[in-house]
Amino acid sequence: MIISIESDLPSFKSVRLRPGLNVLLADKSPSSDEKQTRNSAGKSSLVDVINFLLGSRASSAVASHDALKAYTFYGTFELDGNQIKVGRSGNASSKILVDEEKATAFGLTPKLDKKTGHHFVSNEVWKEFLGNRLFAMPFPTKGTAFAQSFTPSYRSMIAYFARRRGGFIRPDKQAAKQATWDSQVNLSYLLGLDWTIPFEIEKVRQRESQLKELKKSS
Repeated sequence: MIISIESDLPSFKSVRLRPGLNVLLADKSPSSDEKQTRNSAGKSSLVDVINFLLGSRASSAVASHDALKAYTFYGTFELDGNQIKVGRSGNASSKILVDEEKATAFGLTPKLDKKTGHHFVSNEVWKEFLGNRLFAMPFPTKGTAFAQSFTPSYRSMIAYFARRRGGFIRPDKQAAKQATWDSQVNLSYLLGLDWTIPFEIEKVRQRESQLKELKKSS
């Protein structure tokens, strides 16, 4: 569960969420009529920041914009009944800032950044940790079936729950250009179905594609 989203950016309005349905609305000035709304309340940007804090690629994140990358965004999450607060900035997107004691209690091994004095874990470790806590994936995934290509991934699955622009066109895809195998494998895992079936089918497709390319070059 998301408890809050914050930032040290002065103009950023902190968002605190409660159990159940939360609705993000824009304020209207007293003089505004029913047709004068402020649809640009930052809804898409908030979802983007949430994805950023949940390990998304930094290159396309709003937090990595030149005007924002110097600021740190923070998220407080409740996992297994315990809360953990993390931070991430565009300038140091590979590091997830954590509280040493809290992170250690969750089974993480934070490192100390001697320049800043802050403790952190890598974004890759953070993603694997969340994959384990949210989707019961192995932690770490190295040496397991999930280390292979075309297998379920934490980022593909979490994107169904924090959908960005283009993610609402089809219920079975969390992005407009999501590959068919990716949606099949990850939805199968989420729904408790045998994800190895679409996984094996995709491997056959890849072999067929390689054979076609070989025939063309011969």
